[in-house]
Amino acid sequence: MESLRVVHSITGRVRLRFSPESPEPNLDDVLQISGVEKATHNSTTRSLLILYDDKMLLEDLLTGIEEKMPQIRVVREKQEETAKDAEPVSLRGKPRWLSRLRRRSTEQEAAEEAEEQETAEEAEQQEAAEEAEQQETAKEAEQQEAAEEAEQQETAKDPERQETAFGGGL
Repeated sequence: MESLRVVHSITGRVRLRFSPESPEPNLDDVLQISGVEKATHNSTTRSLLILYDDKMLLEDLLTGIEEKMPQIRVVREKQEETAKDAEPVSLRGKPRWLSRLRRRSTEQEAAEEAEEQETAEEAEQQEAAEEAEQQETAKEAEQQEAAEEAEQQETAKDPERQETAFGGGL
């Protein structure tokens, strides 16, 4: 009987090692196990990496392998590690993946904030341009009005212009 040995496991991921006398595993059989999302085989290291549903227990996965491939016996040398024990830990005592996740979310927040600031600046520029256009239009209207008023005053002073302006003579 061929054997598989658990080399490393964390929640949602397990690496198994085939014994030297074992043939290469059939990945289609592994992928048919309920909860398995991805499986890869490395013939050089004789290992099988399985990514599975986080909600699934490792023991259920190993039992599924034994049921799907009856010629294989899974050797459980050590008890299943809890997720906290199995995750790589940084120097600060926090899981590395959590640090990376926080860093990514911080970077994402910074990018979103920069985008919001850029959008706000563009809106301010648009408002300033519209305000300048309104002021220019108002200035032109004032100039037009002043020109018309000046012309009316000029017409009121000059009787000949008044006659021409009102349609002829007396």
